[in-house]
Amino acid sequence: MHHCHQTPLAKLAGGYEDYPDPSASELKKRTIADQEGVAETQLLPGNGASELITLIARYLHGKKVLIIHPAFSEYESVCRNENCTIFHHIVHPPHWQLAKAALLEEMDAVDAVFFCHPNNPAGVQYDRSTIDWLIDSCEQSKDAINS
Repeated sequence: MHHCHQTPLAKLAGGYEDYPDPSASELKKRTIADQEGVAETQLLPGNGASELITLIARYLHGKKVLIIHPAFSEYESVCRNENCTIFHHIVHPPHWQLAKAALLEEMDAVDAVFFCHPNNPAGVQYDRSTIDWLIDSCEQSKDAINS
């Protein structure tokens, strides 16, 4: 059975009575964790990208973060609100390539990296080897990667 919260204005909304459950009470985290091969504690359910970005920024309160640009402005905005120190790694057209040597040095100075794939707003899609390299590099430097 599907449970949603009813908003006070549900009747005025012309049938739009359902509102996402903020606690994800019926989400089967164990099933998702098993299917994806990760621990249940590695899942962060949310009601959309903005909520998830905000929750991650709250977790990173006061930490140093690196944002690979171009990127959705929400990352920087919520990190500033959480008193994070923000660093930028900017990629440029037409090839949008990561400067890997510089990026490795930058990652050594931060606690987390925000990497968008596909990139927003430019729509850049990186090949699998670049994504794997970034994940491996973050794991080696003990950075959290948020994509």
